[in-house]
Amino acid sequence: MKKLFWVLAALTAIAVVFSLALNYFNNNLNSESKNFVDTTFRKIITDWDAALLIGKSSPSMLAMMPKEKLKASLAPLSKELGELTEYRGATGQVGINLEGEKQVITATYAV
Repeated sequence: MKKLFWVLAALTAIAVVFSLALNYFNNNLNSESKNFVDTTFRKIITDWDAALLIGKSSPSMLAMMPKEKLKASLAPLSKELGELTEYRGATGQVGINLEGEKQVITATYAV
């Protein structure tokens, strides 16, 4: 009975340490990714910089919207909307998912 208690206590301690480490890692990712979104979004929208948007785009985004299409869509927005006058910061979060043995990190933000 004592042995079972100690095994359960050890497993609980491991789970708590793992949870704390994951929470710390997730909080750091949230702050880093929010900073990246805030900085990058301002730079892209201030000048409607297609080259910067393309440079920061993921391969999956470029597969959905090729470079030429991205460039073509920013030009009319620049004329219609003009330059950025106010930015209140991004809101969102990072998600860490385990898919089999693969770790997938995603971030979703509204700007």
